[in-house]
Amino acid sequence: MKLQELVQKVLYKHRLNQARLAKLVGKSQSWVHRASTGKVQRCDYEVYQRLEAILNTAPETITPVTD
Repeated sequence: MKLQELVQKVLYKHRLNQARLAKLVGKSQSWVHRASTGKVQRCDYEVYQRLEAILNTAPETITPVTD
């Protein structure tokens, strides 16, 4: 899977913003932005593995707030 496709799927599935994903993978927010737009061609194996692990985990369930 291409890096751009993987980053976009993780962002969408877990409803993360770029800053939160950057913290999870240990990269900067600008790196995540560039990766999601296809401007990053290569990345470390560990970063790719972290992205795949995040994609394969179930998203957190959102419980509605009731008063």
